[in-house]
Amino acid sequence: LRSPASTHRSPAPVARQHLPPTAMPSGWACIREDGMLLLAAVKQGKLSIKTTSTKIKFKMTCSNGERFTDLSEAGRNLASCLTVSDIYPDVNIVADIAARKLEYFPDTTVTITTINGVSPDIAIMLSINTKHDPLRQLCSMGPNQAACKLVNRAKHGDKWTIYGRALIAKYHSELEAATTMRHEYYPSCRESLGVLCGKFPLL
Repeated sequence: LRSPASTHRSPAPVARQHLPPTAMPSGWACIREDGMLLLAAVKQGKLSIKTTSTKIKFKMTCSNGERFTDLSEAGRNLASCLTVSDIYPDVNIVADIAARKLEYFPDTTVTITTINGVSPDIAIMLSINTKHDPLRQLCSMGPNQAACKLVNRAKHGDKWTIYGRALIAKYHSELEAATTMRHEYYPSCRESLGVLCGKFPLL
């Protein structure tokens, strides 16, 4: 995921992470590479930043009666819902790239990262994983150090790295049948963002 230098410009963030929960944006948010919280868009995946009642949802086949999730397959499902502009709404990107769903680009998926000491139904991180050069330029600042500090190392290991922005979502899963599980990703809320800011005050 290492990328060549990029010339994109980022505007002032909507909210700093150390603000109290009452000052946090209610809706989709992402952790920018410089450690700031930014209000995200997420419209193409049938979602809207104006409400927290919408969600990304899909079903996956699982082993009989087990709740194990294939994160690679889940990442591909998320890539079929999200566009580049969902995670980079403030960056000047060629329209043909910005409007495309992530699954359109070769060798591109969504990485799902759990947060240390935080339940996925409170907060989880979603980021772009790609070898496609135009998208790699968005991750050209190197590892997202702020997001990397949140990684659940016990699950993902010491080498797990997030490049580019990390979309914050709340995750829920439910076993619908013996071999079918429903996965749902919701927008952030004041409470979930407040938990992150309280737990990781130095981000």
